[in-house]
Amino acid sequence: MQNASCEFDVETLKPTYHLVVGTPGKSNAFAISEKLGLPADIIARANKLIERDDKRFEDVIERLDTDRIAMEREKEKAEKLRADYERFKEEAEADLRRRIAKNEEEIHRQAAKAKQILDSARASSEFIFRQLEDLRKQEDREKRNAMMASARDEVRRRLHESEELYEGLNVKEVSLEDEYHLPRPVVAGDRVYLVTVGTEGVVTAPKDKNGLIAVTAGILKTKVTEDKIRLLDGKQTFRRKETPKKVSEGKVKKTVSSTFSPEIDVRGMIGDDAWFVIDKYIDDAVLAGMPSVRIIHGKGTGALRAALWKYFKTDKRIKSYRHGEYGEGDAGVTVLTLKPD
Repeated sequence: MQNASCEFDVETLKPTYHLVVGTPGKSNAFAISEKLGLPADIIARANKLIERDDKRFEDVIERLDTDRIAMEREKEKAEKLRADYERFKEEAEADLRRRIAKNEEEIHRQAAKAKQILDSARASSEFIFRQLEDLRKQEDREKRNAMMASARDEVRRRLHESEELYEGLNVKEVSLEDEYHLPRPVVAGDRVYLVTVGTEGVVTAPKDKNGLIAVTAGILKTKVTEDKIRLLDGKQTFRRKETPKKVSEGKVKKTVSSTFSPEIDVRGMIGDDAWFVIDKYIDDAVLAGMPSVRIIHGKGTGALRAALWKYFKTDKRIKSYRHGEYGEGDAGVTVLTLKPD
């Protein structure tokens, strides 16, 4: 068996019909009599006739009822707080989903723009390589010069199209000096200009114990020495010094060959990346009238040297190639003898 009671509203003198299980009901006789107008002296005399234990029991029931009402109010507050929490949680999750969707949309937009630039660069590279291959096969100097002029015009056109994608960036150009010293040690995240490749990149690791700095430029990942990079601060790009346009071919070769570096350092690069740099270097060396050049690839495991020699073997611009002799770098260097232009 279990105790139970039905609530009674003393103010209205009516039952609420709210069943309270577990708590016995108390007598509201005196409160009801007072509300009905029974004389106070009669109520007081009747109250004195009630035994002490009965009064104590009534007080306990009253306290229990008061505590029960307070607990129910606290429960209602807790339920309200829980409902508010659930609502705020749903709103926060919805806002987070909106933000994620917005960020993904921006990432997709930037990726599409990057793909457009990359596709344009690839198309330009493929076109230039085809033109260079045609030039190597072309014996007629006049036709070769015409094809070179056509290639230059096409490169300028494609470069202009790529620059239009970045219109409005307010890029500041800085002349690329021959003598340059880094204003401070580079750290990961610094923007730099790769002199040997002629493009911008980002430092991924500072100078190691061998003096090499890791740099990423698009799909190209390489390691270079400090003298092969220029630090870019803010929105800055490098341009090379302009050369006079109307100069005879012989004078150009003489001037270029006197300033052209007879060696290139590709230590730390992988085969394809190194060849990308060397291929352009050989073109410049042939145009400069260099009889031979030195390719510094280091000894290491010999993997880089082996990969490069496969290219050297089939390159029609190269007359012969060999290991460096004592004093030239030994097996860490390959000496190329070039065919005259």
